[in-house]
Amino acid sequence: MGVSDGSYMPKVSDRDGTAAWKVMDPVSRQFMGGITRTAGEPLDVDSYRAELQGLHAMLLGILALCTFHSITDGKVTLGCDNDNSIYHSRGDWLKIRIRTSNADLVRAIRILKTKIPIKVVFINVAGHQDDWIFEEELSPFERLNIEMDEAAKTHLRSVLSMDRIPRCPSTVAHEGWECYVMERKVTSDPGPAVRYAVFGQKILTKLINDGTISSNAFNNIDWPAIDTASKQFPPLYQLWVAKHVSGFFGVGHMMRNWKFWDHSRCPCCDHEDETKLHLLTCPHPDCAFTWSESLAGFQEWLIEVETDPSIQDCLLQTLATRDPNQSFTEFSDEISFDAAQKQDAIGWVFTTEGKVSNAWRHTQDKYYRAIGSSRCSRKWAAGLVTNLLHVTHAQWIHRCNVLHARDAEGLKIKEARELADSIRAQFALGLDGLLTRDHHYILRGLDQVEALPADNKKAWLRGILIARELYHSSEVSEMESMRRSMQQWLSPA
Repeated sequence: MGVSDGSYMPKVSDRDGTAAWKVMDPVSRQFMGGITRTAGEPLDVDSYRAELQGLHAMLLGILALCTFHSITDGKVTLGCDNDNSIYHSRGDWLKIRIRTSNADLVRAIRILKTKIPIKVVFINVAGHQDDWIFEEELSPFERLNIEMDEAAKTHLRSVLSMDRIPRCPSTVAHEGWECYVMERKVTSDPGPAVRYAVFGQKILTKLINDGTISSNAFNNIDWPAIDTASKQFPPLYQLWVAKHVSGFFGVGHMMRNWKFWDHSRCPCCDHEDETKLHLLTCPHPDCAFTWSESLAGFQEWLIEVETDPSIQDCLLQTLATRDPNQSFTEFSDEISFDAAQKQDAIGWVFTTEGKVSNAWRHTQDKYYRAIGSSRCSRKWAAGLVTNLLHVTHAQWIHRCNVLHARDAEGLKIKEARELADSIRAQFALGLDGLLTRDHHYILRGLDQVEALPADNKKAWLRGILIARELYHSSEVSEMESMRRSMQQWLSPA
């Protein structure tokens, strides 16, 4: 009989996992066993892969035992407390579905079963039974599971205590064909990696040709964090992100190009050309206030997830300037300098799109370890992307509210603001330019006019504008009449 168990502590490190295994003769109590780290790239490592790694190592041990001692007959029952690992290990078909998670280990386990001369049976073992059952009441498999659980955890703690953790190889014994994309081994569905290699290169080429970003800066972007974050977005929000990042969305510049508008002015500040950059830096006080409020929410999140204070200061102060040319390094210190420098290469505008340097995640990971936090830096990085996009999205929502949203009186926000400004402008002019009979427009008072319903406000504004025009016309007529009289008086009889 044999049991294996994996250990993965993402709140301590999301890059490492371990497994422990033991095969024992229940009668003689003779045994063999071992411990191992989880193979694969850091982003591949998770609890499921650690469980599979334990089963794989245990089968390697059994194969070595049978080979060395020329064992050709017998049976071994292997247990694991991960149902999914047992389910995939029981299969005999060596062709693994392309979308199978950790396909390399699943295939290696099935290949090892064909090489082992004795019968291999897999069973599910209930884990952590000692939490509510007395040890003497546990089955031999359950006791072994508890022992292997502790052994795997002990080994993982030992690994994580190293000053410098050596990289674990990605290759798995007897896995058969290996798939590499851009020199990185793919352990599951290769589709996303292939798409990134093909279309990511096209995007990089375009950005370099446009002079937008360098190759090094592009490769320093934390694309896995963007991928993790975007998978959590609702479909319509994903659509907005794609439109905003590509620049093909309804700012004035594009609306004019698409011939939906005959102008490209900003609905907030009336700037003659509203672009994506202008949306982020619009000088209107309401836009500046919206940006400030969004950064306040961003700061709350940074504090909540125990972000390194150096990272907080650098990001918040740089974004608060609303200056696309602002350098992140100007607000950095010795802790955040490297990440800030790499973020400068990516650019301020790209930062507002969630394109952050992977150096931020590494810096934050060190901080979590230093303070003994159980939080995960990989999850933190995805949250950073999400919150940066929320800041940008708030600007878009505010702008659209100005353009389309209506107030309690049914007026569009922009229309209501323009109407109020026009009314105040008329009161600022006062009685000048009005005939005596039209003084009632001003004498009724600003407060009374502002309290009128929207239609009445519009009627009042039209009325006073006509009154001022009539005054001007009558003044012109009077001047013309005087001119003619003077001409007649001066002309010879």
